[in-house]
Amino acid sequence: MATLVNNGWFTSLGSGSNYPHAIVYVSGFLWAGCETDPGKAVQINTLNPGVIAQTITFPNDNAHKWILQMRYIPAKGKIYALFGDANNSASPTTLTQIDPVTGVYSDVITDASYSAGQGSFTFDNTYVYIISWYTNSVYRYRLSDWGFVSSVGTSLPLPHSIEYDSVSGNLFVGAATSWTGFPIIAQISAAAFTLTHLGFWELDKVFSDDIAVTGGYVWVGSETTGNIVKFLATDVSQTPIRVITGIENAGGNHNFFKRNFGIYFDGGVLWTGWEGNPGIIGRITPATNAVELF
Repeated sequence: MATLVNNGWFTSLGSGSNYPHAIVYVSGFLWAGCETDPGKAVQINTLNPGVIAQTITFPNDNAHKWILQMRYIPAKGKIYALFGDANNSASPTTLTQIDPVTGVYSDVITDASYSAGQGSFTFDNTYVYIISWYTNSVYRYRLSDWGFVSSVGTSLPLPHSIEYDSVSGNLFVGAATSWTGFPIIAQISAAAFTLTHLGFWELDKVFSDDIAVTGGYVWVGSETTGNIVKFLATDVSQTPIRVITGIENAGGNHNFFKRNFGIYFDGGVLWTGWEGNPGIIGRITPATNAVELF
């Protein structure tokens, strides 16, 4: 049974709410999206975290299997959940709208022409962008009516994460795996919706589920080495800076490092997490690269 740490206490997500993979905080509620079949979203009242406010179990129809990511879009006043399936390239891509308080939901995008796989999504003031790791492409839809507009290829093997940066006006896409000679991060102009730069960085290979952008840099974590790496937001083809070298597993065995699974910018500092029992949370000050571990 999955649990959520809250001020040193554990809040059970309930029976069957396993593999929490997405999380978002809105209007006093913490939402966790699960990679279950069918997908589940658990709502937690942060003022009373010992009691689950509600659990949404989505339809068992192959279109609502794993919740890959959840984001709040202020212009819409709603949470959006992206569904996919890393084991079934025939499953449709679904984006579902959820009221952050009541939990009332409805699908806004159902596209059977491709599968998001283990992809991700982001948004700007005009569009929602969905990355598919099966097709290596980014698909954009209008926020106004959710209509499909166009797609662009990334040249990445198994693209896994995507983030929009309002400062540079770029979209950044990270790859889930990389072999010799392949790029692992792509830079796309959101205005022109064209690929502008590719970043080649073989040492850290698998980038995690999330990308953060701040201080003129694109920050990513590695699911192989556990390193945190930052690229220039104006040109990801430049050699990146390694901010954190992988955290060793118990015993100081240099051949095994804790994998990093995500990074998030809260407007002031960066938060990131490594696997383990217990897991490790890191807080990074972007201006100085100073790191605190918890």
